[in-house]
Amino acid sequence: MRATRWTALILSAVTIAAEAGGLRGGSPAASDRDFQQQAAALSDPATGASERQEAARRIVEFYLRRRPEALAVLRDALVNSGNDAAQRCAAWALADDPDANPLPEFVDPLLGMLGPNKASSEAAAEALADYKANPLVLQRLSEFVGEGNPALEGSRAAAIRAMGKIIEKAAAQRLIQVLRDDAADPVISDAAADALGQMTSLGFGHDAARWQAWWAQETPLPEGQWQDQQLRRRADAAARLQRQEAELREQIAVLLRTLYRSAPASQKQDFALQYLQNPSAAIRQAGAALVTEDILEGRVPDPVRVQLRSMVGDSSAEVRMQVAKAVGYINDQGAVDALLAQLAVEGDPDVRAALAAALAPTHDVRAVPALLDLLGDPSLIVAEAAATALADQDMSKAVRADGPPDHKLEHKAATALTKALERTTVARSGALRPALASALGSLRDPSLLTVLLELQGAGDPDNDARVRRAAVKGLGQMEAPDARAAAAHALVVSSLKDPDVGVRLEAVRAIGNAGTFAQADTLYDLFNKTDEDKEVRAAAWDVLAELFYHPDTPANQLFFFADRLQHDFPNDATRRLEALKALAGKLLAPKEANQLAVVDQDIAEIYLTKLEQPDQAVQYFRSALEERLARSAPEAAVLPLVDQLMEAWMRARNYGEAVQFAQEHGGIDRAKLMDAMGLCVTDEVARLRDAGDIPGALRLIDEVNARLKTPLEGRFGQQLRLLEEQMRPRPPATIPATLPTTAP
Repeated sequence: MRATRWTALILSAVTIAAEAGGLRGGSPAASDRDFQQQAAALSDPATGASERQEAARRIVEFYLRRRPEALAVLRDALVNSGNDAAQRCAAWALADDPDANPLPEFVDPLLGMLGPNKASSEAAAEALADYKANPLVLQRLSEFVGEGNPALEGSRAAAIRAMGKIIEKAAAQRLIQVLRDDAADPVISDAAADALGQMTSLGFGHDAARWQAWWAQETPLPEGQWQDQQLRRRADAAARLQRQEAELREQIAVLLRTLYRSAPASQKQDFALQYLQNPSAAIRQAGAALVTEDILEGRVPDPVRVQLRSMVGDSSAEVRMQVAKAVGYINDQGAVDALLAQLAVEGDPDVRAALAAALAPTHDVRAVPALLDLLGDPSLIVAEAAATALADQDMSKAVRADGPPDHKLEHKAATALTKALERTTVARSGALRPALASALGSLRDPSLLTVLLELQGAGDPDNDARVRRAAVKGLGQMEAPDARAAAAHALVVSSLKDPDVGVRLEAVRAIGNAGTFAQADTLYDLFNKTDEDKEVRAAAWDVLAELFYHPDTPANQLFFFADRLQHDFPNDATRRLEALKALAGKLLAPKEANQLAVVDQDIAEIYLTKLEQPDQAVQYFRSALEERLARSAPEAAVLPLVDQLMEAWMRARNYGEAVQFAQEHGGIDRAKLMDAMGLCVTDEVARLRDAGDIPGALRLIDEVNARLKTPLEGRFGQQLRLLEEQMRPRPPATIPATLPTTAP
């Protein structure tokens, strides 16, 4: 209930005007259905007041100047006095129509509404006041406001106020006359003063004397000069009002957000629906913004989702914009029809762009024809939004998958994008040209290779860095083998030398997609180039490291790169490690076991001595040892590996595995294993002692002794016991309570 009271306060403070519209590409069938629904809602007596008014506004904004039947629907509503609710809604919708040329077909029906019904007269008068160029309208309004019938007082006052919208001296003169002749009737005289205030933006209020004095000064002015003077004042006042309205909208949004966030979770859906269904466009817009925040947090109840679909064609452009954003975030497959229907009639370029953007995440091929039509939109932001939507990887994937084997939609998209590109230059198209290049690349069509190769060249002034980056990315997405090879060659000889660092970076990434190990040397040189951008060098290494693992990469090349990396980067063992790990994967075949053992040992040594990761070293030392034992390698090749494995276990503090291995491994002489373990244990104990970690050294001794089936013998056993005696604290000597007496 608290939210309802606040809403009532807000509604009393806010007035929102409907925005204009124009015909664009979309779904005619869906548009037909929407029109029929709005026409039915307008004429049905059972329709709610806010829903009926919204239907009338949508008919005026989206269909009136596009469908003859829309004119008939509105005219029928205006002349149907038996359904005065529909009559008033139609008139108010026409009054809110921002088109500067109202249709003459409505003049007579609107004039016919002037009469004793104040509400109907007010709506009709407001709509008639838009016919500024029609002298008959001003004449009939002037006659009506002069009616002396007391029953018409409320209707006359409404018509008088509406005349304030007509910026003509004749209208001002008539209002001054009413102000003078009806001075005794405050309802009429105050309405005349209010109309003059609206017309002139002067703050004389209801002071008839000041208005009379003003008119005396204004009368000599020529019509054109007088109108310019009023229009300038009105423009200044409108700017102030616009700022105030923007501030009020922001305050409303903050208030509604506070109320919404403080509501219990069980009530949030009801709050959201209340906002979205509110008669005030400002509140609907704020509600859609709140829902968008919830969408980003993963909360979208089904009733809210359905309500948003119904608002895609809202009569307010600001609401439509916010709803389109919300629907796009939801990625609501069920909203595609509504989005396409609105595209067919949407006149606001910002909203058209938002609708196009909302279609992208749906990945619905039904949207593609409409998006292709929008590439020719007179608004660059709309065409750019359409191209960006078509460049979406999943949308492009849907296009490529549609209708094999002829791929008509893919070819249609390629043709439309190419033609749109031919019409653009950087100077005239801004971000549209890069978006078109991105969309072309996302099609992965080998027939577009030539176009993309032209776009990635730095010599054409129309191919700015944004265009070249998009084209380079497209080259990297080629899938046909011949196209991939040509793309990789162009990336090496041209794009990697581009003056723009962003293009070079994109070229490196593209090589990662389209290239092979044939580009490895180029990538290595780029990575090793100290005067290159750090990000480019890092990307070159990342791609090179990926190519190490490519199935076609020859093992001998990996040996070569491992040695090269050791020489060029002696202080960064991770580089050589990457090449060795890739090489190990190539040597898994049994016939390569001997080489694999050498590589695994190299990897393990890097982990142990360079990177201080003994756990990882254990894995590779163990593998190298087993590989040599499997080939019956001599002890001279096996025992050094045992020593290294034991050292790795000690450093990893995995003492139990070391003891178990020494006692139970059957492939090596047990005495030699025990000697190897004893040596490593005593060395590790001494190292821990020398490092000041006496508790650690003692824990090692205790764990080894506990796990050994028989104590260590020989020199290692003696050394271990000596070390323990040196470190283990001795119990204090016990002093007898009484000393023995000595006989004298």
